[in-house]
Amino acid sequence: MENIKESYFKPTAKELLKVQESRVPQNTVKCTKKWINILNSWRNHEDVGYKYTLESLSSNQQIEKEMCEFIYGIRTKSGERYSRASLKNVVASISRHLKDTIPQWNYNLLDKNHFPKLHATLDGTLKEMKKLGIGAAKPHEGLTNDELKIILDHDAVSSNNPEGLLRRVFLWICLLGCPREISSKK
Repeated sequence: MENIKESYFKPTAKELLKVQESRVPQNTVKCTKKWINILNSWRNHEDVGYKYTLESLSSNQQIEKEMCEFIYGIRTKSGERYSRASLKNVVASISRHLKDTIPQWNYNLLDKNHFPKLHATLDGTLKEMKKLGIGAAKPHEGLTNDELKIILDHDAVSSNNPEGLLRRVFLWICLLGCPREISSKK
């Protein structure tokens, strides 16, 4: 019982904040910052003209309206549309940001029951992009026989050591178990 005193301690507010913030992966933090910067750049653009922050809005309907405009109006610096996956990430990132910055904000922008117009805009935009072939998965050609020979002759997949043998077996399992269709263009 004498060690029980050392088993308990009261963490500081700083320690608690650090552990709470550590639950969010750094890539998520970077992604959120990136999209908030893009959102603010879009909002301040002369053609858009919003002179206040999204976080300053108290109306969910106004937030939804402006998010719909953003999702449909956003383009890359080269004027291209963002990928379909990026648009989904945008909404999730901004929703996370609003939850972190607006007191009492307990909504998820991806919830179609709370934000039906935003959901319809996102869904319609994604379907429009799919029809136009934007963001479609691009098939990659398989390895040629010469490329396979180079890989199999490399020391990293040599059967002379345990790690190389493991890599070689893994490669063969992938090659034999996951065949790719060979294009008729060759």
